[in-house]
Amino acid sequence: MKLKSRILGTVGIAAAVATATVALPATANAAVGYDRCPSGHACLFSGANGSGSMAYFRYGSPDLRGQSMDNTAESIWNRAGAGALIYTGYNYSGENDHWGSGARGNLSVNGFANVASSIRVG
Repeated sequence: MKLKSRILGTVGIAAAVATATVALPATANAAVGYDRCPSGHACLFSGANGSGSMAYFRYGSPDLRGQSMDNTAESIWNRAGAGALIYTGYNYSGENDHWGSGARGNLSVNGFANVASSIRVG
């Protein structure tokens, strides 16, 4: 009789654990696309429309090689609260493309896709 009680008790505990597992709430979905860009930063994306890998900047970077974005950025969302300038050269040199606060889009619009080597924010 004791063995039967132990087996039923173990089965009861397993059923309770299974029920608890099923009753857990679903986890929130991770942000995707442009929505990954944190507030207060300008974000560059390696793909169009906020896709691909992302690097974000509060002040900028004189050399995008350090963020693996040199000549690979295809889109931007500027959430920094100030303008962002994309440059074709290192150390904020070469031609530049201005993106105002709140602006987002594909760098190809102004011919700057896959040519950015530095970014200045502010």
